[in-house]
Amino acid sequence: MSLKLFISIILFIIWFYILSVFKRVKQDFFFFMFGSVGAFLFLFAYVMPVIQKPVITMVTYIAGNIGELTHTFSYNTEYGIITLSEKGFPVNMYLNMECSGIIEIITYFSMICFYPAYRVVERVILCLSGIAFITFANVIRIVSIGILVNTGVTSFYTAHVIIGRFIFYTLMIIMYFYVFTKRQIVKQKVGEFNYD
Repeated sequence: MSLKLFISIILFIIWFYILSVFKRVKQDFFFFMFGSVGAFLFLFAYVMPVIQKPVITMVTYIAGNIGELTHTFSYNTEYGIITLSEKGFPVNMYLNMECSGIIEIITYFSMICFYPAYRVVERVILCLSGIAFITFANVIRIVSIGILVNTGVTSFYTAHVIIGRFIFYTLMIIMYFYVFTKRQIVKQKVGEFNYD
C-alpha cells in the first residue's frame, strides 16, 4: 500500500468520524459544511481523474453536434477540441477540466449529499437531474461561444471569458436557488412568505 493511499484512508476515517459526531449532536450546519468540503476533496482527488475524460468527450460530442447542425463549428471528441472560425482564421477551444463542468458537478454532488433538507430519494433525483442540468448549461455556454465567434459578433476572448461564463453561472445561480435557497425558505416557513 502506498503512503498516499494510507494517508488518504486515515484522513477518510477521521473525516467520517467527525461527521458522525456532528450528526449525533445535531449540528446540521457543521455536518453540511464539513461533509461537503470533505466529499469534494476526496472526489476531486480520486473520482475526478477517472471521470474527466468521459465527461469531456460527452460535452464535446453534444456541443459539437449542435455546432455542426448550426454550421458554426466542428469538433474532435478524442482530444476534446471545438474548432471555431474567428474572422476566417481557425481557433481551437480545448475542453479541459475547467471547461468541462467537472468541478461544478463534483461541487454540486458534494453539497447535495450532505444538505439536510432532503431525504435520500430526493437526493438521488436531485443529483441526477442536477448533473444533467450542469452538463446542459455547459453545452449552452460552449454553443453560445461558438455562435458568437463564428458570426463575428465578438472576439473569442470576450465570448469565452465574459459572455460564456455569464451564461453558465447565471444558469448555475438559478439552479442553486431552486435546489438550496428556495427549499430552505419553504421548509422553515418564515411568516407569510411563500413562492406560490
